[in-house]
Amino acid sequence: MGSIKARLKRALEKSGLARHELVCPECAAEFVCWGEPALDFMVAHWRCGVAEAHGLPIPDADALVEDGTPPDVAALFDHEHDPTAFLDMKAGLPFLSWEVSGMRIYGLASRWIAGDGE
Repeated sequence: MGSIKARLKRALEKSGLARHELVCPECAAEFVCWGEPALDFMVAHWRCGVAEAHGLPIPDADALVEDGTPPDVAALFDHEHDPTAFLDMKAGLPFLSWEVSGMRIYGLASRWIAGDGE
């Protein structure tokens, strides 16, 4: 039959949800995100930028969750430090970097792409 831990691990693998552990480089606060946090973060960050550009209030984490942002990613926006600088604990690189996210993100992670991320 197998242990509950093993069955849970198999179920998570089948669901396609990956676990990402992120850490704030300034205060060492840790966050756990599931799925594709870089993609979800980019969409939420874009939404905040659109609101700001149109003179609307910048949405908080609760408003982002109402609009479909996963709660674990929305929590990154409530942190006191810049979430674009968060590091992936497994890789030790910014979670928005190409090596971690698999996407070439210009703008949000431009300081890392330009080589200024250290």
